[in-house]
Formats: sequence, structure tokens, C-alpha cells
Amino acid sequence: MTKTNSIIDLHKAFNTSEEIVFKLIRKATGQRPIYRNKIEKGYDNEVYEIETIEGSFFVIKINHTEKN
Repeated sequence: MTKTNSIIDLHKAFNTSEEIVFKLIRKATGQRPIYRNKIEKGYDNEVYEIETIEGSFFVIKINHTEKN
């Protein structure tokens, strides 16, 4: 998927702090995150690839769509 201006603008608004993302990974896996890489490809989710000090990699998706 080619990045369009609308995707770029949308992802600028998605900005969950590193602290919160790392807390979620620690809680879900028990591992200690050391690096996150934001993946900017879709319209509905804020997605990060996470690396832990233990050498594991995880993907976390944070959904930003509103449900009525």
C-alpha cells in the first residue's frame, strides 16, 4: 500500500506514548520492551513492532475507530 497524504495525516494523530505501549507489552507478555517502531500502513489502527530485552518481537495494534 502506498502512503497517501490522508494516511500520513491520520497517523500523525495516532500518538500513544511509548510509556503506555511498553506498559501494555509488559502486562501482556511479562517481558521488558526496549524499542518500538511505528508501522504506518492502515486506516484503523496504530501499530507498533516491539523488541524486548529478552530478544522477542511483538506487534501491538491500538484501535482508534469509534463505535456508536
